[in-house]
Amino acid sequence: MSTIEEQQIAENIRDIRNRVGVTLDKLASEVGMTKSTLSKIERGKASTPINTLIKIARALGVDVSEFFIQRRERPAYVHSRKGLGQIVTRDGSRFGYTYEALASEMVDKLAEPFLCTVDKDDKIGDFQHAGEEFVYILSGKIIYTIGSDSITLKAGDSLYFNSAIVHSIKAVSKTPVRLIFVMITPSPRIR
Repeated sequence: MSTIEEQQIAENIRDIRNRVGVTLDKLASEVGMTKSTLSKIERGKASTPINTLIKIARALGVDVSEFFIQRRERPAYVHSRKGLGQIVTRDGSRFGYTYEALASEMVDKLAEPFLCTVDKDDKIGDFQHAGEEFVYILSGKIIYTIGSDSITLKAGDSLYFNSAIVHSIKAVSKTPVRLIFVMITPSPRIR
């Protein structure tokens, strides 16, 4: 399994910020965080949830997948074989899940697919970010809360929603839940 460590993501964020000529102050202001917090993220000293990565990517005018790229090659397509996608590590973080980026090497795309594993009894959220999300449950049972509505999903169920609404998930099965989620975010090229 190919793993991209949080340190590599941090370095990619810093490199892209420098490449596009945005100061730490300006980027922090744009994404609504302190300069100190953003500096910690760029140095790999703070874990970063995916919705924060999306905000940073949008502010820099790049696709979030650029943070996950280890190689500099940019293919016309990405074929992810079982278990060989980019694993985004969450060790030591407060987020009770792991996710595998299934198209991390494809840039300038409108959607970002992930394979996510949520440990039993873990609650994840509250998330809120621009765009939409599609979720398909592969195994297990989960409760998705969107705003004030709670929806129970089991294997084979799917959900599509406006991700600007606060949302969270809680695994309620005896085994870890596996799901595919696709984040569709406003792209800089659509503005």
